[in-house]
Amino acid sequence: MIDAGRILLGHARTMLASSQHARRELENLASAPRGHVTIGMLPLVALQCAAALARQFKARFPLAMLTITEGLSLHLRNPLSEDRLDIAVLFDPRPAPLISNTSCWPGSTWCWSRPPMPSPCTPTSR
Repeated sequence: MIDAGRILLGHARTMLASSQHARRELENLASAPRGHVTIGMLPLVALQCAAALARQFKARFPLAMLTITEGLSLHLRNPLSEDRLDIAVLFDPRPAPLISNTSCWPGSTWCWSRPPMPSPCTPTSR
């Protein structure tokens, strides 16, 4: 093979690998979840985990949007039942017929959502 052929072959291999990489990225982009999730959190819960949750959410779902609202349980219940929140972390909530719940932490902190609950609420250790 002449020098020009070797040079051209190297460029051709690079172009082929680049086009395959671009195709995989576009396929991943097309299958990535999209949408908007709104979470209501107690102030202490938000202080402890909202930043990490937002980072992890963006890394896992780059095309989806996350909104975190902070408030007391009393102020988060109505938006949850009125479909303005998807999920809420509440302290010692009263049962409600249109809202499902799962205990998140020992004690009286609960994750609430409109039925069905999208996933179990399990805290991660740091």
